[in-house]
Amino acid sequence: MIDPNTGTATEWCCASFSPRAEASDSSGADVTDTYLAAVSTSHMFVFDYSYGWIPDMSHRSHSLLRFARPSSMAFSPCGGFVLCGNVEGQLQIWSVQSSLTLEMKLSAHVGTLNCLTCSPRCAPYEPRAVSCGADRSLCVWRQGVGSNWSKDLRIFDPHSGADGICSCSFSASGNSFISVGKELCIWLVGCPSAAGRLKFTIHQRLPAVGSCDGLSAAVFCSEEAIAAGSLDGSISVWR
Repeated sequence: MIDPNTGTATEWCCASFSPRAEASDSSGADVTDTYLAAVSTSHMFVFDYSYGWIPDMSHRSHSLLRFARPSSMAFSPCGGFVLCGNVEGQLQIWSVQSSLTLEMKLSAHVGTLNCLTCSPRCAPYEPRAVSCGADRSLCVWRQGVGSNWSKDLRIFDPHSGADGICSCSFSASGNSFISVGKELCIWLVGCPSAAGRLKFTIHQRLPAVGSCDGLSAAVFCSEEAIAAGSLDGSISVWR
């Protein structure tokens, strides 16, 4: 991409689709509220493709030149916020409801924040986000009123290896969770405790399945299947 202010080339870093939701436009017609957020080394963009992938689709942008390089992003379960992590371990909360504005900056990890994921809308608990980082930890974030997010829980995984935890993802129901480091870890997610915290219980640890070079990412295909990407470029599906 070309920086609109300087004319120099910048690099796309990551992107995220919003949760699908039915809405009505100004004329009362039914449309699907769909957005794509994408960040480069210089800007964040939010594209509205409710009316299709047309050349002049509506979009908003904001400069990121004063921040560190983005490393991961995800939409909040409500679709009103974009969470963006960077190589300095910072978690940023951006509002996309009316204008693209930075609402909060949170210290999440020591070193790079590698991946962000949010709980699905149908999960049987209040909205959560989880970040993972080079510091071998998972941080669970709870959405409060409006744009207020706070750290709910920090889980340190000493078995994740020297590069830390590189990927994490919720299942479609929100009842299971996976993280990828030196091992592929499957977690069971329980209802909040008396203090309101979610309970993450390790269910299974698998070695670097599918590749002798190790894993780079994994996601749930369904409640019973996991797709894992390897450092050698291969993809494997596990049930």
